Amino acid sequence: MLEVTILKVIHNGINEAKKLMPHIQNCHVFAPEAAISTEVDSRKIELLWQKLLKKSREYVQGFQRYKHNQVGLRDKGEYFCTRDDLLYLSKRALWLTERFSNEEARKRWDQLQEIEGAMNNTHTAFARKDLKLFNRSRITALEGLLKFTRARDQEIARNIEDSEGRIREAYPWLEDETIKWCIEIGGSHKPERYTEVKANVITLGDISSMPPFTRKLISLYGREDIIDVPEVERLRLSLLLFAGRRDFVYTEDQINVADYEELVKMFTK
Repeated sequence: MLEVTILKVIHNGINEAKKLMPHIQNCHVFAPEAAISTEVDSRKIELLWQKLLKKSREYVQGFQRYKHNQVGLRDKGEYFCTRDDLLYLSKRALWLTERFSNEEARKRWDQLQEIEGAMNNTHTAFARKDLKLFNRSRITALEGLLKFTRARDQEIARNIEDSEGRIREAYPWLEDETIKWCIEIGGSHKPERYTEVKANVITLGDISSMPPFTRKLISLYGREDIIDVPEVERLRLSLLLFAGRRDFVYTEDQINVADYEELVKMFTK
């Protein structure tokens, strides 16, 4: 039997990572988020971690700090290093939830590049006040984000359903246990929508601390298509991306209450 807990987190800073502590201590196996990881890559991470658990804490801290510093974002690096230290102290095994085939992983990476290109075009259109380019690029970006997130959530769900036997094979000491598996995922994800396995879903991250665009986007994840979202809400979401910038005078509250015509005026002003 498998008891699954999905922890929805914000990868930002030491305090957010510390929220994981009671859940790590209460599980047998932990799944750190690993976006677009292949089966081969995930297994390498799991096996390497088993080797690291036999090393000193100082060695592991240095190794993980070096690896996570490559992220280039201080708060994210602090989160990952704190999380990994908690995993080390609790001697928890890893089993990842994204195990794409090489072909599927390439598709996801290509999809991500298309999203980044569309987002860049959105910023260019905003600077030029080019409403036609802005509309075209923001729809492409939003549609891509929804499809990309859905593909990852479906992969996570597939592995939730298929992994019990593989976990027992990888970690024989769990053969007779009801395996408690904690899955870490960003707060915007909803893999529970795509699996019949009953999971305990816990939101650890303070969503109110996220940027306005991200908070609004979370409300749209799980939609089958961006066309399902009314145009006024699509435009509202896109403008929230610029809330707080020096070159955009409107606040989140103003954007959230504006109608379509008012939102267009905000863009063109």
